[in-house]
Formats: sequence, structure tokens, C-alpha cells
Amino acid sequence: SSMGPVQVRLNPSIPTLGELKEQANNTAGTLDIPPFTSTGQADSFFDVFFEIVLPDGTVLHNRDPKRLSSVIRHKPPAQGDQYEGLRDTPLYFANGEPSGYTLSAARHVPRPFVEIDQFDMTSATIELLAPTGSSEVINVTGPTTVHVFFEGSVRRRGRAGWRHRLNSGGHGKPTLRN
Repeated sequence: SSMGPVQVRLNPSIPTLGELKEQANNTAGTLDIPPFTSTGQADSFFDVFFEIVLPDGTVLHNRDPKRLSSVIRHKPPAQGDQYEGLRDTPLYFANGEPSGYTLSAARHVPRPFVEIDQFDMTSATIELLAPTGSSEVINVTGPTTVHVFFEGSVRRRGRAGWRHRLNSGGHGKPTLRN
């Protein structure tokens, strides 16, 4: 930004919650949008609580939710689905005083076909091979974030499914502890 680096993050003190409602209930007990059915759309929104950190370290937050809404054509959202909130939302200092700043138009374009699975505790065993040919077995434990990229439907041996690719969280740099 012209102000310098600005951080925008979810407020960890207030949950950001949302809802998803299909536009037509054609199949009882099933969310009527792909990949659960072949077609359909759903109204979706999130009430977002932000923290905005200005370049000087000042932290601003909204008291009222910033509603971001969309009509989605897939779960997770498909390419082209966009969440938008145009209502002005006042921002406050940490002490609760008005900051004079307002969060105006906001748009979020999800990166399609990504599912993020988070596990509080996992364990794994990996074997590390050294250039000398020796090996070391390493046991690791800790929280894990996995990004699942859906790359389209597949049909094998008459069975439908979804092709996916796994990627670690944290910008491709997993953190493991042993």
C-alpha cells in the first residue's frame, strides 16, 4: 500500500462464521452443488472479524462483522466465485476508541479446489538417507496442516472419485518436531 506494509488477518478473539444455503433443494439430505450433485448453486456468506496492522504497528479491528457474500457453484468455491462486502464497517483502536478508519469495499477470491485439513496432533516416521548410504529413522509429532488440491473428477473401474494432490501448509515448508 502507499502507507507501507499493512497486515490483514482474522481477529483471533472473535470467530469468523458463515452459512451456506443451496438455492434449490432437489436432493433431500444432500447439498445440491458440485461435487455432491452435478449442478446447483448456493448462497454463501462469512461474517468476518479483521485485525489490520498499520505500518507503525497500530492494530485496528471491527466490532461489527464485515459480511462477505457470494453465490458459489462448487464446494469448495469454483474458479470465478467471489465473496464481496460493500457496506462500510468502522474500525477501532485496541482500546475500543473509534480510529476514524473505515473498512469499505472488500473482495475475496478463493483459490479454487483447495481443501485445508488441520490436525491438532499427528505422528509420522520418516527415513532419512544420507549421501553415504546410511539411514536415520526419525519419529516426528505435532500439529499438521495439509492442503488438498482437487484437480477434477476421475472414473476408474466404474467408480467415480476426485483426483487430488497434497501439499504441506506454511508456504510449502512443513514444520516437524522430533
